[in-house]
Amino acid sequence: MLPSKLLDWKKVAMKNWTQYNSIVDDVKVHLNYGKSPSIEFIPSPIDGNDLWQLFGILYNDCNEAAMA
Repeated sequence: MLPSKLLDWKKVAMKNWTQYNSIVDDVKVHLNYGKSPSIEFIPSPIDGNDLWQLFGILYNDCNEAAMA
């Protein structure tokens, strides 16, 4: 299965691990490769009053970035 979007990954070499950075639909994605690989989703800020609605929006944005 091919990704739906071509991403421009930037490689950052650290001392004992490597990080790849990209942006998918206003969500920054960091792939950390080392002893224990991890992924970070950093969504763009949003505004509102309802905590659960904001949580749902951020969760949806990060989930869509993961599917890209």
